[in-house]
Amino acid sequence: MPAYAPPILVTNGRMLSNMRTRPGRTSGQPTVHAGMDLSSGNGTPVIAVEGGTVETVSADARPAQGLRGYGNAVVIKHATTPPTWALYGHMSQVAVTPGQKVTAGTMLGRIGNTSNGKFSPVTGQTVAQWRAEDPSDSARSRVMAPHLHLELRRIAPDGTSPYLGTWAGRGYGTLTLDPKPWLESGGLVIGRNLAMSVAPGSPMALSQSFWSGLAGNDVVDYGFEPQDFENPYVLPIVIGGALFLTSISAIGLYQYFKKPKTP
Repeated sequence: MPAYAPPILVTNGRMLSNMRTRPGRTSGQPTVHAGMDLSSGNGTPVIAVEGGTVETVSADARPAQGLRGYGNAVVIKHATTPPTWALYGHMSQVAVTPGQKVTAGTMLGRIGNTSNGKFSPVTGQTVAQWRAEDPSDSARSRVMAPHLHLELRRIAPDGTSPYLGTWAGRGYGTLTLDPKPWLESGGLVIGRNLAMSVAPGSPMALSQSFWSGLAGNDVVDYGFEPQDFENPYVLPIVIGGALFLTSISAIGLYQYFKKPKTP
């Protein structure tokens, strides 16, 4: 039985955003992003990283069913000590049911952009209808790009699930664990260009027969916004530009002081 599998197909797979503080989509203010955003393309499989039991299956509906804001989502409880929970959110469709036992490599659903209407239209709703609900909301000028939002959380202080109830905010940012070390321990490699691969000989590589046969489908990617939420080249460009300007200024000052001064 496999121990770990990659959360998405690593062919064309990329990390779009890590767990950190970033400008909020609706407010623009610093907001905790308590998970990782990954994508291998709209409609491609979402895969269970670790085995466990499906605790919750959330539907993309209004009023929200399951976990508000995550759309079609799945929560898996891992039988570890202490237990941990993983959430796979924003899927276009779900392929498992509550109470189902899954192993690493099980297909849970497909990448999408569902969000119970918070960041994208509810299933069956057009973009025009969604924007007409609140024309004054500037955040609705863009529709969330298809991707997988992956979270990992620890047990709540009272011994219950961190996803208890219909709102996942109960443990958002307080019970959340960074999923990156968890993924890397299984063999996932995230390159400097944010591309993904699996380390040879790792647990994920050993389980490849369980997940490599999964394939995408012909779900239309409407291209609502770029797949790249974070451009990995922005910081190097900014730093390079600053160094260039600094060197130009230094040369100018050197030439100024070196130039003989007239009395």
